[in-house]
Amino acid sequence: MIEIKQAYFVTAYLFGAVTIALAQSEFKLLAEIERTVKANEPEWKLERVSAQVRPAPMHIENGRPLLSPLGEYYGYRLTSGGFTGGVSLFRGDSPLDARNQLEWLRRMAKMNEMHPADRIGEQSYQTSGHGAGWVMFRKTNIVINVHVMPVEVSKGAPSPSVTEEKTALALSNAVRIAKRIAEQLPGS
Repeated sequence: MIEIKQAYFVTAYLFGAVTIALAQSEFKLLAEIERTVKANEPEWKLERVSAQVRPAPMHIENGRPLLSPLGEYYGYRLTSGGFTGGVSLFRGDSPLDARNQLEWLRRMAKMNEMHPADRIGEQSYQTSGHGAGWVMFRKTNIVINVHVMPVEVSKGAPSPSVTEEKTALALSNAVRIAKRIAEQLPGS
């Protein structure tokens, strides 16, 4: 009986130590992303708007239920002058979870055609249109989604107020911020 209690104690202790270590590395990753944007993109304000969230099951195609990629989500709001947007981070339990999450995001982005983005993470896509620029990428088990748009678009302004120049600038900002974040992520 004493051996069982000792085994239980050791298991609980090791599980607790692993959980604390994972939480600390996760906190360090989020802090590094925040520091990077603040230091390298001083005109942009990055504000965390959501903490760790585990996903619920979702459907990907043809009503066929698939399990959600397993992992945690974090969300940020981006603002700078006349632009606004956001950064979302998904840390999958495995690289397969991250690949599944990126594929799901890509399929959800039906507003425009997604194109491969150059040299961001291991796999990446970008699109732009109607004033918005959007970049999503995967690096190991992490998926980052960056979107930027003029403030008037976020408030539902009519399309004539949005120029091709503003759309190009929104995409340029999204790509630059995504690259800065990718440089801070662990992995290849």
